[in-house]
Amino acid sequence: MEFVIGGVSALMDARFAAAAGTERVVLNPWVNQETSNRGTDLHANATRDPESTQEEILKQALAVWNEIKTWVSGPEIWLSVPWPYLPLALEAFDTFDDCCGILVTAVQSAAPTVLQDPPFEIPQRIPYAVNYTPVTPGITNTWTAQHSPDWVVIAPDSIQTMPLNSDSLRYIRVETLDEVITMHIRQGIPPVAGIYLQADTAEATDYEVWQAIIDRICL
Repeated sequence: MEFVIGGVSALMDARFAAAAGTERVVLNPWVNQETSNRGTDLHANATRDPESTQEEILKQALAVWNEIKTWVSGPEIWLSVPWPYLPLALEAFDTFDDCCGILVTAVQSAAPTVLQDPPFEIPQRIPYAVNYTPVTPGITNTWTAQHSPDWVVIAPDSIQTMPLNSDSLRYIRVETLDEVITMHIRQGIPPVAGIYLQADTAEATDYEVWQAIIDRICL
């Protein structure tokens, strides 16, 4: 089975992903809106000087992207984009080297109808997916039909019921080794490509847990 690591904004997380051999990595170069592990709070500054701060947000995002991606060689690289930064990310998409597409995060629950007639234009050449909150917190499981990625992340308890494109690779999001063990012993679940591990910028990543999970699925 394969595995994908998402939400990577720390250099050590990127180094782990590269060493562990992830199939895809989703980088989050936008300095965390609340507490950054790089010690900068750009979101708060944006309320004081929106225009100049947008330029600074993009400048720092590109710097973080370039720093992190140098440690990732081999897997597909995707860009995580918080909903408020989507127009900025679309404008600067081509400057994110080797980016395969975007995953839009922190989208409010009303956004599904908004995305059917979006207030922005996503170029046809950019695959993208959307993570709605609070309907499905932390889970990217709604793919657009027009130019969607060929992979999707789903919750373990929704694998039986969620309608998915049959051509999509399905990854189950897991957080603990017990969830992986349970997945292995469950009978009758639809085929999946592997698992999805999500980095958390608010907490230090437990690499021992990640490695144990990866070792288990690779048995």
